[in-house]
Amino acid sequence: MSSLSNEQLNKGVTAVSAGNHAIAVAYGAQLFGSSAKVVMPKTANSFRVKRCEELGAEVILCQDIQEAFKTVQRIQDEEQRYFVHPFDGPLVALGTATLGVEFVQQAPTMEIAVISIGGGGLAAGAGSAIKQMLPKCRIFGVEPEGANTMYRSFQSGKPETISKINTIADSLGAPSTMQYSFSVCRTFLESIVTVSDEQLARAMALMFERLKLVAEPAAAAALAAVCGPLREQVEGKKVGIVICGSNIDFQTFSSILAQHGLSKSYIALENKT
Repeated sequence: MSSLSNEQLNKGVTAVSAGNHAIAVAYGAQLFGSSAKVVMPKTANSFRVKRCEELGAEVILCQDIQEAFKTVQRIQDEEQRYFVHPFDGPLVALGTATLGVEFVQQAPTMEIAVISIGGGGLAAGAGSAIKQMLPKCRIFGVEPEGANTMYRSFQSGKPETISKINTIADSLGAPSTMQYSFSVCRTFLESIVTVSDEQLARAMALMFERLKLVAEPAAAAALAAVCGPLREQVEGKKVGIVICGSNIDFQTFSSILAQHGLSKSYIALENKT
């Protein structure tokens, strides 16, 4: 948003998101004296909706993420608001690349990096920065099984779209892979792995019990991959994982753990993973 002209800032911005990106856009609009109209699926966590409103954004709720993308396009066309894309484009990648730079500065001997993927904006930017600063570092992306557009795109060699999102990691529920993010991810990431909702919930419980961190499902994806499909590859290596968000309320957090039988102490995780 810092690249926008005063004229565009006066017209305002719009965004589509399950919550995290919407919060960021609302904050950015407030910071730059602009206005934000954000579109979210009606399943978006109430904590995120409330946070957007607290930051001054107008929130529009839609039936699902597909309808949300159509709605934000209409807002862009009718109101000339600037569409701050949630995951695609060079400006998004440049922004998320700063995370990769800081990660390498703090962990210069990292051998493997694992980054969660929704639409691929975070993985594209952070992954490209890490790989260019640490050429020998292996970088993996991880998606939920029920929202695996980037995984499918890697398999087919072209951007893919899925008709239905089915995962507890709602902020990783991008319905489509876009060309720019796909191209950058394919250049710098070794491969994409997928994790189940149960693996996500187990990783959330592990982070809470061992690290005292309350992470939303999307933020637990990288650890879920390390404990699951990447376990053999990361063994004995210096591994970095990106914990990408904690925008979750207590009720939702505890409900997810309870639904997966994890409401009690989670000492047995390592024996069940």
